[in-house]
Amino acid sequence: MHLSAVFHVISWLIAVVALLSGASAAVSLPYGETAAALALGLSALAGLLAAGVLWLATRNHRALAWREGVGVVALGWLSCAAFAACPFAFARAGIPYVDGFFESVSGLTTTGATVFPSVEDLPHGLLFFRALLQGLGGAGVLMLVVAILPLAGAGSTQLYRAETSGGIQDRIAPRLATTAKWIWALYLGLGSVVTLLLILCGMDLFDAVCHAFSTISSGGFSTRNASIAAFGSLPVELVVTAGMVLSGIPFVCLLRVLQGDWRAPWKSGQVRLYLALFLCGGFFFAFAGCGTCFREGLRGGLFTSASVLSSCGFATADFASWSVPSQLVVMFLALVGGTTGSTSGGLKVERLRMGWFAVRRACGEFLQPRAVLPIRADGRVVEEEAVRGAVVFAMLYAMLAGAGALVLSRWLSGGEALSAAVSALSNTGPALGRLGPFGSYAAVPVPGKLLLALLMLAGRLELYTLLAVFTPALWRR
Repeated sequence: MHLSAVFHVISWLIAVVALLSGASAAVSLPYGETAAALALGLSALAGLLAAGVLWLATRNHRALAWREGVGVVALGWLSCAAFAACPFAFARAGIPYVDGFFESVSGLTTTGATVFPSVEDLPHGLLFFRALLQGLGGAGVLMLVVAILPLAGAGSTQLYRAETSGGIQDRIAPRLATTAKWIWALYLGLGSVVTLLLILCGMDLFDAVCHAFSTISSGGFSTRNASIAAFGSLPVELVVTAGMVLSGIPFVCLLRVLQGDWRAPWKSGQVRLYLALFLCGGFFFAFAGCGTCFREGLRGGLFTSASVLSSCGFATADFASWSVPSQLVVMFLALVGGTTGSTSGGLKVERLRMGWFAVRRACGEFLQPRAVLPIRADGRVVEEEAVRGAVVFAMLYAMLAGAGALVLSRWLSGGEALSAAVSALSNTGPALGRLGPFGSYAAVPVPGKLLLALLMLAGRLELYTLLAVFTPALWRR
C-alpha cells in the first residue's frame, strides 16, 4: 500500500470535519456561548492546519488502487473521528478525550449512543456539531469526496467500491461522481423537507435542523434528554417516523421514483420485507401492551419499530422497561436493520432474505438430493457468491457481537452487555438497562467505550473494510 496516496485523501477528510467545527462555532456565538465557540473555532483551525500540512506532504501521490481505497476508508473514518473528538474534549471541562472520541465515532457512524447524561446542558454549538457529524456520516463522508473533491479517476472508483462494500453498489449515472452527487442531492433534499415539516409542526429552527439531520442519517442524536418524547407532539412523531422509514429504503430506489419509476421500491423484495417488518413490529408492540391503551401502544410501537429497524435510535417510549418478549423483538429489529444502499445499519434485510433462501434450498435438497434448485429473487437467479457472502457475513456478524458482549460483560450485566454489543454493531445506539433510550453510556469504563467505538466503526464499514486493516497483506507494497 502506498501511504502517501492514502493520507492525501485523508487530508481532505480532516478539512471537511474542521469546516463543520467552524460552522458549529458560528452557531454558538448568537447564544453567547463564548467558551464553546472558542473551542470549536480552535479545533477548526487546528484541523485545517493539520490537513494543509498533510496535503502538502503527500501532494505528489499516485492514483488509488483497491488496497489504497480500503486504507482510505478505514483510516479515514478513524482520522475523522479522532479530530472530531477535539471539540467535545475542549468545550467541556472534565470531559476525557476518550469520551469525546466515543461521541464523535457515534456521530459519524450514525449510531446515536451518547456519553452525556444530560445533552440539554451542552452548548448549542456542540449539539449542532453532533448533528452535522451524523449528517456527514449518513450518506458517507467518502461519497462526498467522490462527488466534489479533485481525485484521480481510478482513485474515485476504488473509494466508491470500498465505501459502499455492502450498500450503494448500483449506479444511476455512468460516472461515479454524478451518482455520488445525485445521492447527496437527494439526501440534502430529504433533510430540507423534514426540517420544513418539523418547523410547521411547532419545532424551532435549531431543533428542527438538528433532528432532521439525525432522522435522515438514521442517527438518533437529539437536543433533548427525552428524545422525541420531549416534544409530546403527534405531528412531530409522524414526520420523524416517515423520515426514519424513508432513511431505511435504498437511495437508488428513491432516486428512480423521482425519475418517474414510481414502482421501483415495490419491485424490490428487500423493500417489501423491510416495510412488512416495520408494520409487524409496530403491531406486535401494540398488542403486547407497550402503552396505556391499544391506540397509545400502536403510536409508540410504530415509532419504536421504525426507530430500531432503521437503526435511528430516537425514542418516545422507554423500551428498556418493556416486557422481555418486547425487548427481544426490539433487539431482533435492531439486529436486522434496514436495506442495503440506505443510511441504516444492521445486518440488512437483504442478507436476511438470502439466508432464508439458503435455508429453504437446503431443506429442498435434503428432500430431493438430485434436484438443482437455484435461488431466485426479484425475478432473477441469485449468484451463488452473493448467497455465500450473505451467510458468511451473518456468521462473522454474530461472532463479533458475541465476542463484544463477552468482553462487555465484565462491566455490564448480561442483558446490557449483549444489547450494547448488538446496538453498537448495528449502529442503533440505545440498548437495554442503564443504556436505554433515555440513558447514556457514561458509566461504561474506558476500555468498554473503546470497544464499543470499534464495534460502531466495524458496523458502519460493513465489517470487512475495518477488519482488513488488521491483515498484514493489506500493508505490503
